[in-house]
Amino acid sequence: MTIPKNLDIDSTKPHECFVPKKIIHKFVGHQKGVNKLQFFPQTGHLLLSCGNDSLIKLWSIYPKYELLRIFKGHAMAVKDIIFNSDGSKFLSCGYDKRVHLWDTQSGEVIKTIHVQSMPNVILFNPNNENEFVVGLSNFKIEHYDMASITGFPIQTYDHHQGAINELVPLGKDMFISSADDKTVRFWKWQINIPEKVITDPSQHSMPSIKVHPTANYIALQSMDNSVRAVHSYGKFKWVKSKVFRGHQVAGYGIEIGFSPDGKILMSGDSKGYAYFWDWKTTKVVNRLKVSDKPVSCLVFHPQETSKVAIAGKSGEIYYCD
Repeated sequence: MTIPKNLDIDSTKPHECFVPKKIIHKFVGHQKGVNKLQFFPQTGHLLLSCGNDSLIKLWSIYPKYELLRIFKGHAMAVKDIIFNSDGSKFLSCGYDKRVHLWDTQSGEVIKTIHVQSMPNVILFNPNNENEFVVGLSNFKIEHYDMASITGFPIQTYDHHQGAINELVPLGKDMFISSADDKTVRFWKWQINIPEKVITDPSQHSMPSIKVHPTANYIALQSMDNSVRAVHSYGKFKWVKSKVFRGHQVAGYGIEIGFSPDGKILMSGDSKGYAYFWDWKTTKVVNRLKVSDKPVSCLVFHPQETSKVAIAGKSGEIYYCD
């Protein structure tokens, strides 16, 4: 947890980002595949991963590449993990219908909540990190308060007609959800009426959503092998000039991501590539082959200019620069 002394961290100073060119390290990762990766907030000196082997692992990036800890608490595949804002705790959810809150330092489970259906995605409430929302396979999003003794949700958001795939915060006031019903919904915290619904008969399912770090856009992975964008304000209209193509994602829940400066958009691919586009021109800048199996998770280092962690069905975690 201690930040290495030689790590030069200045989160106030924006740095220009570049596309990675090659794999510089392979972590053993997880048997049967990796489901999610997340760097430690702000510093990125640690990397958290979860997989289909029911384990969560914490890896050191600095000063050397090594496995620091294995968190055991799930009985089945772990679907999603997320750090709180300072990295002291993280949430995990798995196919055993459990949500665990962990202490990162000690490795202990602080609290467990049992949900009624298989959870796919989890998100801290940025206004109060004692609260979280979890997207379930029974079409519901449930909102829990970990200080509550009852263990029941304090709110349920139940307007979707398909399994929930993605939950993303939009500022402090709202969060976004997408589901197998091919719709995207915008919610105010604690209010079970969507502020806005993006729906269209020609729309495809959108398993991954990312809010642009510096401009007023939201990028959405679409199952028709494209990434599209909407404005992140007003009527959330589609931006016709922002369509990114070249990768193959149909049939897979493949993640997209941004570089910290917002200049690079990236996505995994079902044929084992990581794709990198220039956000401004929508042109493919690089296509990096990392595996023969689908690449489903990728995350840009918060401080480095061109380092990206990539993983998927192969189970290995590829650290690229």
